[in-house]
Amino acid sequence: MAAALEQNPVTHRIELMRLQWKEHVDFPKVNFVRWLIEADELKMIQAFCDLEQGDMAALPDMFLTLKTNFSSSEEYGDALMQEWLARFEDKAQLEEAAKRGLRIDWNFSPYKKKGKNVFESIAEHLAVCFPDFTEHFCVYLNPAQCMSGKAFAQWIKNALVNLPKGIRLIVHDFIGNEVFNSLMERTTSVNLVANLNMGNALKELMDQQSNPNDYQAQFTKCILGMAEAAKQQDVLALNKQAELALYNAAKAKVAAMTVSGYMCWGMNLQLLKKYPESFKAYDDGIGFAQAAIEKEGDQTCIAALIQLHSFKAANFIHLKSYDEAMDAYETMSQLASTYQQPVMEMEACRLGALYAPKSSEKKKIIPFLTSAFQAGNKLPDETLRYTQFPVICKELYEMVSEIQPELGQAVHQKMTQLLHADWLKQVTNDYITDIHQMKENLK
Repeated sequence: MAAALEQNPVTHRIELMRLQWKEHVDFPKVNFVRWLIEADELKMIQAFCDLEQGDMAALPDMFLTLKTNFSSSEEYGDALMQEWLARFEDKAQLEEAAKRGLRIDWNFSPYKKKGKNVFESIAEHLAVCFPDFTEHFCVYLNPAQCMSGKAFAQWIKNALVNLPKGIRLIVHDFIGNEVFNSLMERTTSVNLVANLNMGNALKELMDQQSNPNDYQAQFTKCILGMAEAAKQQDVLALNKQAELALYNAAKAKVAAMTVSGYMCWGMNLQLLKKYPESFKAYDDGIGFAQAAIEKEGDQTCIAALIQLHSFKAANFIHLKSYDEAMDAYETMSQLASTYQQPVMEMEACRLGALYAPKSSEKKKIIPFLTSAFQAGNKLPDETLRYTQFPVICKELYEMVSEIQPELGQAVHQKMTQLLHADWLKQVTNDYITDIHQMKENLK
């Protein structure tokens, strides 16, 4: 029998998730479950699945989380198999399983060959080691990095065609950025909307545990308070919470907290379309961060300093001041280059290219994309596969292959090294991008 969870605002939400599961998923035909979530609910989905595969499990189903990166449709199945079979070669995991009375004498060697189906492997393991088990084995596919949501969804769609009986697949999808909608038309699919209100959960926890003299905890409460005030469209309450946040950050003597306070203040004002006030918060944060870095050598403020310029650019875009947005992205790119932050540098240039066609300097699109390509070259290939770098290369290659053949060849060589010789077709098919509008705007 599962041990009881100590009740607090977070574990209470775990129980609500279990109730949803029992009400909507606990039917024999269901073999695909999508949790539809807000970004701040992801850790709760992960915790739910982690709890259900440990001593705190409360549901009759078995659970397994697989975190293998989705780097390509062709390689993902074999990579999942390797992660799954690694459990049977890990002495610590085997000893733990034996202590729990789980049978582990299963010959998995036939499945070590490439091309074997991981879900068939799991089904055979259940049949051999748990012959009396009549519930479902639920596999949460949660890749640490995903090359393409579109390709990942197609891979799952194909896997569901011949999914063995008794196996369920679980995924999460972010509200407003869904990639699995096409799979929800199936009669064996179930959609669960988490609706956990994690902002309130964190606030409840802080109210239970925070010490008024714990300035970092009080700072966190103020950040949550700002978000709530913005939700209620209460500018006065928002400003009060922001001032309290900055007070607590000063008391804590942590410069990065102060910069984060200014950033959150500006972001929430931006949500309320209070753009002049938002600009002031961002500028105050930039000034504070620059002083902390230059005068005190505080390197913890660097990332926030760069991000503040990105948020300023977003304000300009909302106001349709595209020339000013270009300036902000250029400043962001320069700072990222100076402080050796190639991911941020690449993203600044990508965004600059995205909005350049709307500015008075439309031809900046190619210099921006070229700089993004150069920034990406500073990163390891394994990282680049899960960024917008392939999309940047596709758009740049199609623009310059004839007018700047040397640059076009450099892009082709890099992407051939990163993927394969037919990389252009793969990127076109598998990657979702908003950059395609660039060329149309240039005509």
